[in-house]
Amino acid sequence: MSVAKELVSVREISWGSVIGGVMTVLTVSLLLSTLGTSLGLSIVDPTSDDPVNGAGTTVVVRSAVSIIIILAARAFIAGRLAANEGLIHGFLVWASSLVVAAVLGGLLVGSV
Repeated sequence: MSVAKELVSVREISWGSVIGGVMTVLTVSLLLSTLGTSLGLSIVDPTSDDPVNGAGTTVVVRSAVSIIIILAARAFIAGRLAANEGLIHGFLVWASSLVVAAVLGGLLVGSV
């Protein structure tokens, strides 16, 4: 009589790492938007003829840098907290943060 042992590959999702990644996205984006707003307000010169000269370029550069930093922080947190399958955890963090941002944006627009 022989006993056969089968190894079953179980893929479990660590929702703690997903929530941690979403919280990281929200906090880092809040910090970077506050920093960007303060930097944007510091370049405005109300006494000049063109007070918002260069503000458009600053907004584009700040947005690009902020998005890169937020994506890196989100991927790092989700990948480090996940015991395995970091790719699916990164995707779930992206999807969850997109839903949270859409809901918060809708609430913001609705309150205005």
